[in-house]
This record gives sequence, C-alpha cells and structure tokens, in this order.
Amino acid sequence: MADNYKEFDKSPIVDDAVSIHGYSFKKREIALGGVALVALLVCVILAALLASAKSGGGEGGTAAGLVAPGVLGGQTEGLCLTPTCMKSAAYALESMNNKVDPCDNFYQYACGTWALKNPLKPDVSQLTPAWNIYYKNQEKLRRLIETPSSRTSSWASEKKLKDFFASCTDHYGKMGLQGNPFLDQIVAKAGGWYAIGTWNESTYDFEDALRKTHVDFWTNAFFTFSVRTDWLDWRKTAIQIDLSGTGLSWIYYVRPEGAPFIVDYKHFMRTVAGFLIRDSEVNITATEKTERLDTFVDDVYLVESTLANITSHSDPSENPHDYQNRVKLRDLNTMTNTAIDWVQFFTYMFSDAGVNADTSVVVLETDYIKEMAAFITNLGQNKSRILNNYLVWRLAHKYVQDLSWDYIHANREFYVAMTSEAEFLGTWRYCIGIVDRDMGEAMSALYVKDHFSDANRNKSAEIVDYLKTALVDSLTSNKWMDERTRNIAKKKIQDSMYKMGYPDYMMSNDKLDNIYMPLTINRHDYFANRMSMNHFYKVDWNRRLKHGTDTSEWTYNTYSVIAEYYNPWKEMIVPAGLLQWPLYDHKLQHYMNFGALGSILGHNLVHAVDQTGAQYKLDGSHFGDWWTNGTKKAYIGVRQCVINAYANKTMGPFNLPVANRPLSVPVDAPGYAPEALAETSGVRLAYKAFKAWEKANKVERKAPGVSRNNDQMFFVAYAQANCFNRNPNEAFSQAARGILQENLKVNMAVSQVPEFRDVFNCPSNTNMVAKKSCTMY
Repeated sequence: MADNYKEFDKSPIVDDAVSIHGYSFKKREIALGGVALVALLVCVILAALLASAKSGGGEGGTAAGLVAPGVLGGQTEGLCLTPTCMKSAAYALESMNNKVDPCDNFYQYACGTWALKNPLKPDVSQLTPAWNIYYKNQEKLRRLIETPSSRTSSWASEKKLKDFFASCTDHYGKMGLQGNPFLDQIVAKAGGWYAIGTWNESTYDFEDALRKTHVDFWTNAFFTFSVRTDWLDWRKTAIQIDLSGTGLSWIYYVRPEGAPFIVDYKHFMRTVAGFLIRDSEVNITATEKTERLDTFVDDVYLVESTLANITSHSDPSENPHDYQNRVKLRDLNTMTNTAIDWVQFFTYMFSDAGVNADTSVVVLETDYIKEMAAFITNLGQNKSRILNNYLVWRLAHKYVQDLSWDYIHANREFYVAMTSEAEFLGTWRYCIGIVDRDMGEAMSALYVKDHFSDANRNKSAEIVDYLKTALVDSLTSNKWMDERTRNIAKKKIQDSMYKMGYPDYMMSNDKLDNIYMPLTINRHDYFANRMSMNHFYKVDWNRRLKHGTDTSEWTYNTYSVIAEYYNPWKEMIVPAGLLQWPLYDHKLQHYMNFGALGSILGHNLVHAVDQTGAQYKLDGSHFGDWWTNGTKKAYIGVRQCVINAYANKTMGPFNLPVANRPLSVPVDAPGYAPEALAETSGVRLAYKAFKAWEKANKVERKAPGVSRNNDQMFFVAYAQANCFNRNPNEAFSQAARGILQENLKVNMAVSQVPEFRDVFNCPSNTNMVAKKSCTMY
C-alpha cells in the first residue's frame, strides 16, 4: 500500500486488469473468483448450520441461544439463503465472540474478534468499518483517476482533475526541482527568510507577509477564517474567525506526555529548514548554518507553544453568531490594538465581495484572538525576525510534501514518529487527499457515475422516513419538552429534506466545467497547479460571501463515509460512499440496515432538535432560539443525568512507545453529554423504526448460522458498525481530543436502552443495564 519511491519515471498502466496487493487479475478471473467465493460461503455456513443442529444450537451468555426455525433435522426453511444474506451472516459471525456474555460487555460480544480479523497494516493507524470503506473507495478513485480522460478539452473538469493528480504523482519532475519551487514562488514573495539572508528587518512587512500566507498561499497562521452559512439566516453567509496556527494539536505543547513528540517536531523543523538552506545555495559556513537553524527552531517553537498555551485556557465566545455579538472589522482592530490589521487583511481576501471596515464578522474565540494579538504586540526587539521565521515555517510545513524526495522523506520520518507506523501513507494516497480537498466535486462525479446504485439511494430514504416518524412519535411522549417546543421540533423534523447519494448536477458535465472554469491546470507543473488552486479558492470564497448560500450544493463529497444532519439547511446528508457494503447495502436484511445505518442517521436526527442545534427558521427570514425557558431548564436535568453516567469513566490504558507507563484519559463527561444523548437516542429511534417497518411489512427470515433472533441482531449490527482497531498513538491522540472510544460508546449507549435489556433478557445487576436510566428522546 505504501509507495517505495524506487521508480520515479514509471507511468501507471491501466487496462482491463485489476491490481490487488501487487497481483494482477483480469475482470473475468475476478468474476469467476467471486462465484467461487459465494459457493464457498454457502458450504461454510451450511456446515455451521449442521454443526449447530447437532449441538442443539446453544450459545453462552445470559440469554439463551435461539435456534432458527427448521434448522434442526437439516431443514433450512425460515432462513434467508440469498448470497447477500449469507455474506452478511458471515460478516457478523466472524466479528463476534460468543464466549462473552452480551449482558456483561456487549461491545466485546459483537466485536471481540474484529481487530484480529482486521489487522493494521504498516501504513494505517486505525481501522473501522467506515475506514475500511474509505480505503476501498480510495482504491476505486485511484483506478478512476488514473484512467485516461474521456473528455480532452482544456476546460473539461475531468481532464483538469486527472492532470492535477498526474502532476502530483510526478516524482521525477519534483526530484529535479528540489526545494526551489517553494523558495522562488513562496518565500521570495512573502518577504524573504532570515535563515537564507533574504529577509531585511528594516523593510520586512509583517502585515503583507501574513496576508500572502493566508490568501495567496492558503496557509493558517495565528488564526483561521472561513465563509460559513449564517446561523441567523441560512440564505446568507458570514465570515467566521477561529483559533489556529500550531503544527501539532495544542495538547502536545502543554501536557508532559507530549514532550517526546515535541523533540521529534523540532527535529523535523530543523531538517526541512536545512534542506531549504542547502537548495537556496546561500554562501554561509557550517557554524553560521547551525546558529541560524537554532534561532529558527527556537523562534518557531516560542510562537507555537505560546499559541498552544493560550488555546488551552481560552473559552469559546458565547453565542458568537448573534448580531449583537458580531464584531465590525474596525472594532476588531481596536480590540486587538491593530496587532493585525483586520480591515486590510479581509479587504485583500474579499476584494470582490465588498468587504470594508464596517463589515461584521463572527469571532468564535474572542479570548484567544485578544491574547494572541497581545503576544504579537509584546514580542520585543526580535519581533520581526520571530514573525518571519514563524510564517516561513507555517508555509514550509504546508508544502513540504509537495517538494522533492528528501523533503518527502523528512515528512515521512516525522509521520512515523508521530503515529508509530512503520510506513508512510504513500504519495498516491497523499495526492488522492489533495484532489479530494481541492477538486472534490469533480472526483465525486467520477465516483457516482461508476460505482453507485440508485437502489441504495432509495432504501436509505425509506430508512429516514421511518426514523422521522419514530422521532416525531417520541417527541409526542417526551416529558421534558413543553408543548410549544415539542410542536416546533415536530415541524422541523417533518420539514427536513434529504440529500441521498449524490446531487443530480453531478451528472452534468457543463455544470462541473463551469465550477472549475477559474482553475488552470498544467499536467507537468504541480507546484504551479497548487498556486492556481489557491487563486481558485479565493474566487470561490468571494462568490460564496457575495451571493450567499446555494442549498443545491453539498457539504460532503459523494464518496465520503460520514452522514450529517445539517441544521442550517434542515437537511439529512447521506453520501453515496456511506451506502456501501459491509456497513450498508440495500439488499441486506432490514435489521442490519436499521441497526448500522439507521443508528447513525438517528443520531444525526436527534441533533436536529437538540439544544446544540437549537436554531430554527420560523418566519422565513431568520433563525430563532425556539426552546422555551421551561424546556431549557428541564433539559439541564436530562443533561446532568448523562454527565453523571459518564463521570469517572476513562479511556485506555494506552501503551505508548514514548511513555514509561500505560496512560489513561478521563472522559470529558460535560463535553460529551450532547453526543451521548444523541447516540443513545439514535439507537432507540432506529430500533423503533425497524419494528415499525416490520409491522408494516413482515418479519424477515433469519440469516443462516446466526443463533440470535432479528431483534438481537439489530443491536449486533449497531455495535459492529463501531468495531475498531487502532494503534496506541492514534488511540491516545483521539482520546486526548475528547473523541470517545467505540467500546465505551457502544456499551454506554445500549446500557441506557430498555429495549436492549429486554431482547437480551439482561438481569438488572449486569453491566449492560444502567444503574440509573436517563430520559432520552
């Protein structure tokens, strides 16, 4: 999977063969192999059924094992024996650990062998069902993007996409240029650089360098900004300012466990800077080079560690999108003592959108912005040099992977140090990530035209219909919402729209060509393409700010494996990439579809009425806070119950190579409470929706070889959508950022679901029955 970088000039060859782990197969061979695989699955599962029949089909656990009707005596009536059912049964069985009592540790019961069956490869830090789909989608996208373009006009979006990718993977061309594209096209235009002697303290213009860093070279420094949907009027957009500016997450700078990673980070800085000094051909002695490198690293670390410490104790702004809390750019200058000239900065960025000193912006972290500005102001006599070194490093860190092999290797070494992975992710994956970010809509169109079945699109819409009905019914019996809030919540859910699979305009070449019209791509000049892409961003963001929201656009690419309820537009977004086996397939039995996909979508629907998204467009002109004071007060009690349930829970222990002892991370119970509420409620909604579907249709036949009934397998499907395997570094990093580990998430969720307790007959004193039940949706 990782590139070996040995053959820089070898072009990819595309024919009707498919390459799998280095072996080439013709499509006919793969088709015959698939038939053989299905036949083998039939034999294996029927053998399992026979064994189950002979042994009585019993199974360990609190609840008695259930035998499928007709299995005893070799009968198979009552079973679903289609290839898809057998495939899903095999998938479920190979992940389960039947030696574990589901009422004691349900995650281990459902996913106990998943990590063994899904080992981490050297260049992969984590695997989940969603990540597996993501990696498979990457392979599909690579095949598509390496196929010669069917449209060869210079303005064709498909040609621009494929030429961009080809230029990104051109190792040979990059080797000849070394670090010179960065030095010539970025450093020289951003005020020069102290370490190579092209920076002049008396003429250095920090404001100009900062503008170019952010806008011309699209790199965050000190802060970040974006154009987002206006929370108070979804037809409009607003400029949003947030904290940013460090090469690592702030936790590495402020926690003792981060110290070894900081050593690796400084080594990375020094190595890259050394290569740039070499390629600049500046005439300095070895001693001078060492002194400049020491100063460079010290300056950068001073800035980044200070920003990290500010981040660690700053609080988010309260209701930043409220009109009275927005800040005019001229007032932001006053607030920060013009440490950064915000008026000049944003008029430079939004030159086509009419931004001026009276333009109001949304500041998400006011405390951070104030302290960051004070830090810049008080940097002292070496201020200019420190700012220059910091900005050059932010740029170098951004573009290091776009240069020659020695720079890539330095990045690879740092990547390995941070992740403990023996291999780097490889240039083709990096380049897939670049085109994913920069030309996602063009790549989305390739994906859906080649891979997606509309049957999945229709089935997911059916699931959402049942979920919406289940949520509305739950709201009717909700005890902590008053009638006014409940009625608005119902209307919001009923009015919600779907975006399933892909937008229709993905099928229009003219539409896509028009989107990328401002973009110029040269197949043989990757760095120039990156600069052209930066200009494309600027044009696109000016358009968005000037003309407002286009709700026909999608916030996710079609091959994404993430679903979301997008509150401002009242939309459930389910990309085509999520609707793939094994997580979801329209041919699967409904208990699997509702358990896996339904729980995800139910989770997101709950956020539509949760206070975290309590903005709803009531009168056609703006959003309003639609929760009454009584509902808010009652919600505090619900939230506190969830906080109490997660209090004193920890994730880990994690055995980090750089730590002398296993490390555990406490769960941020207050911060996770809204997600916990949505997770548990999502599972309940999905189960209720599944039972409603059964009532309207019929009870489905069971999957073969599975000794649990369909209700029980619904919960297994939910858990198995959350199976994971993750290396310690990645696991610790996620836990430190407040991301709940899946085993804890699943067990805590089902322990709060009374239907789970009932279908598994769990006694009240078992682990999967919460000692105190919290009120959910």
